Amino acid sequence: PSIAVPVISVVILGGALSLAAMAGRIYLVQQDAPLHAAGVAPEYTITVDKVAFMQRAAALTGNEGVANDPDDGSAYAYALTGMNVFFKAYPGNWMGDQSPDMIAIRSRLADLAKDPGLCPVLRRNGIEYALQMARTGGFFSEVATTVDGPRGIFRGLEIHPTTPGFRLVLQAPGMRLFRITACG
Repeated sequence: PSIAVPVISVVILGGALSLAAMAGRIYLVQQDAPLHAAGVAPEYTITVDKVAFMQRAAALTGNEGVANDPDDGSAYAYALTGMNVFFKAYPGNWMGDQSPDMIAIRSRLADLAKDPGLCPVLRRNGIEYALQMARTGGFFSEVATTVDGPRGIFRGLEIHPTTPGFRLVLQAPGMRLFRITACG
């Protein structure tokens, strides 16, 4: 099943819709909080709960850059909320090769406190935050995880509330936003 077409149609046809109006147009999205409470993974990569969280996160991050794992649904953050996420597309949609900065952020960000050589990479890309959401269904049902689950090539986003160099600033079930503090 493909979620890309409905979400793109929301952006093109919907413009700057409120969450309530947008929810009516994202017909493949379902509420995921009741599913998490029941121990069931949601079926879709992007959900109404994730969009609502990304809206709250975007209000905190402003224009600052946000490191993210696009496979958790945050690939839609820029289109749906204006949040300045670093990875605005799924890996298969990147044009050309990954830059050294992309590789460093996706693979080493969680080790920032032990790897201060990443600070210039973050500064160069304007990244001040890290966004995490549980990977759920959609294209990536084979890698569905909790928010703390393994992230494959995006292991740099395996950040926990106790990870040195990060401060938790926003949280909801299966979702977190961290302020990066290791670079001063």
